[in-house]
Amino acid sequence: MTKYPTQELKNKRKTHVLFMSTEAMKNIFELGYPFEFYEASHQFAIHSPIGVIDYFAISGTWVVRKGQDRGKGIRKMKQYIKNKVGDIMEKVKVVKCAGYLDKDGNITNQIKKAMHFTDGELANLAASVAGGKVVNVVIPPEKPKQLLEKVKEESFQEKTKKKTKSNQSWMTKK
Repeated sequence: MTKYPTQELKNKRKTHVLFMSTEAMKNIFELGYPFEFYEASHQFAIHSPIGVIDYFAISGTWVVRKGQDRGKGIRKMKQYIKNKVGDIMEKVKVVKCAGYLDKDGNITNQIKKAMHFTDGELANLAASVAGGKVVNVVIPPEKPKQLLEKVKEESFQEKTKKKTKSNQSWMTKK
């Protein structure tokens, strides 16, 4: 594992992280599962048979989001990536995802503009990630609609809760 002095690490972090993401992207693509890539956090959401697996390229951390097999499958996948990439994953602070990656390669917080990859688009994505641009991305119509409805419901519930709280406090003051 390469170790940089602090100042040098700060200077090289951007290219280093991009390199790690590109390497991880190539190898995750070889696994053959559909995945989503979030540029802000250099995070990969891999849709595998054992559930959604989050892989943080900056820290080399793996998280199983759902699914019963949290051991065998993920260990197998980790070993596969390690054999391909080696010990280049450096322990750097994981940055929380600021949004989704849209089809122009920019970060957006609107889920309907976010990319949802199909198997055919993964080759193109793996090839173009180093340049930060992705072309020919098709958004499946069903998935974003369901997610949008969920988001709308949550925000509506929050608004109503806030209103009742403010009304109660106003009444107690009087």
